[in-house]
Amino acid sequence: SLQALVLALCARSSVEDGQLQSAISDELQHSALELAAHKRAKLPDCLEACRKLADAGWCSLCFKCLKVLRERASSTEIMAAVVLFGAQVLAGQMEEFASGSPTSGDSDSAAK
Repeated sequence: SLQALVLALCARSSVEDGQLQSAISDELQHSALELAAHKRAKLPDCLEACRKLADAGWCSLCFKCLKVLRERASSTEIMAAVVLFGAQVLAGQMEEFASGSPTSGDSDSAAK
């Protein structure tokens, strides 16, 4: 499944380096956005993938996926869940920054 692929790539991206890291980064970005845009993807699965992305330092990719999820939201409840999740991720980033240990420079900064 796309969710499993995103989770596996996310985990692997933190241990690889060099050219393989770049290939994983490209595939991760493509797969994560595809998962978020997929009409049959369930919101909890998408949010779990976004959480893993954020936890691994892929915050900007997480926010790109949340934007896609907001655009396809079919109800106010789904929209609220996506916005709340985004606020939680942002709050976590702010706490890390305030404590002096920002995330690893946002791993996907090269993929922007």
